[in-house]
Amino acid sequence: MASGSKKYEVKIRSVDTVIPVVLVQGHRLPQSNFDLLVPPGYSGIYFCFHKPTPRTCKDASVGFTTFPTMVAALKAALSKVLVIYYPLAGEFVTNSVGEAEILCNSRGVDLIEAYADVELRELNLYNPSVSVEAKLLPEKINGILSIQVTELRCGAMVVGCAFDHRATDAYSFFMFMSAWADISRNMPINQIPSYCRSLLSPRIISPSNSSDPIFDQIFTPLSFLPSVNPKTSLEYLVNHIYYISAADIARLQELSGHSHSKLVCFTAYCWKILARSACRVKALLDMKLSEVADEVEKWLSPATTEDHFLGLLDWVEAHRTKPILSTIFAADNKEEDKSVSCMVSSGRWFAEIDFGWGNAAFWSSHFPRRQKGGFLMPIPQPTTGDWIVYAQVAPSIVAAMEQEPTIFCPLRNLAVYESNSSRARL
Repeated sequence: MASGSKKYEVKIRSVDTVIPVVLVQGHRLPQSNFDLLVPPGYSGIYFCFHKPTPRTCKDASVGFTTFPTMVAALKAALSKVLVIYYPLAGEFVTNSVGEAEILCNSRGVDLIEAYADVELRELNLYNPSVSVEAKLLPEKINGILSIQVTELRCGAMVVGCAFDHRATDAYSFFMFMSAWADISRNMPINQIPSYCRSLLSPRIISPSNSSDPIFDQIFTPLSFLPSVNPKTSLEYLVNHIYYISAADIARLQELSGHSHSKLVCFTAYCWKILARSACRVKALLDMKLSEVADEVEKWLSPATTEDHFLGLLDWVEAHRTKPILSTIFAADNKEEDKSVSCMVSSGRWFAEIDFGWGNAAFWSSHFPRRQKGGFLMPIPQPTTGDWIVYAQVAPSIVAAMEQEPTIFCPLRNLAVYESNSSRARL
């Protein structure tokens, strides 16, 4: 294991299935056309909490101080929030045309209690495939959502959630987490989910509104979902977590002329990194960051309109019932495929999570490793302006990201994240 971490074992103490406190009448919830763009597979999110103290337990009516009382509170709140977010307590089934649907049957959510003989500061956050995957996140999902609550040495806690990505995206899952935390603190829920699929119904399909060439580039209809071929020479993607100081984010905006958002400036920087890792696209390498940011803005702007998303609903409808994948993930596993690609997904606007014993000290996404199609998720921190970036990319891209000068600082442990002495690296 890399420096700044230690090897450790996780002991499972118990597994309990938490069901909604009020059971729903069994019914099927079809996927929207947007949901049909998501292939089968799970995503993970984990939240790290320091040991509760009188200062962090601000609500005197809560007073959680021990792991058993905290887990009991989590279970009680979970059974209540699953009444509102009842699809997460169901399971996927297949309809008559082969498409997935959610069977809302109040199956429940598996909640695992575990203990790990490691301190929070000893976790190698830079390499979550070693320190988090199959340790602080559930190894498998029964149903749509599984949760693992792990007590660490010295009283810290990690709440790891593994969920079927077809049922919820990251933003919607944070709505669920926020509601779960609100109920745990005896607070009212701010946002109530809607399951009205008619809001996402396609328009009348015609050649004029279902043949936008941009969708043919971004997504690929398939006769079947591709399988991973381990015998090919394609390099597997690796998971890493980086820290970017607020000063470097400001520096990116300065180099881009202050006319673009932070996300656009970050994406422009990543374009140049991809070009560097591929050792080609010299024109892109020679461009100033402001010029690249202009190109990013040009490509991004059309995809932020209502017409774009209505057109996407129509396009999916025109290609049903074939499975559809984002083109950068639709690898055919051929050795001659040397394309370099990466998706940027913003973690902006995600709320802080507090179950009653203080805000999470750290959180991140985590995905199983694929063979193609990199992924970057910047997560702005509300108090400092610094960014945490979850990266699932090829080793060649990692080398380009970490080549000096760079804004990407490997997050070896929580001490790096909590340090206030970060300075600009650009």
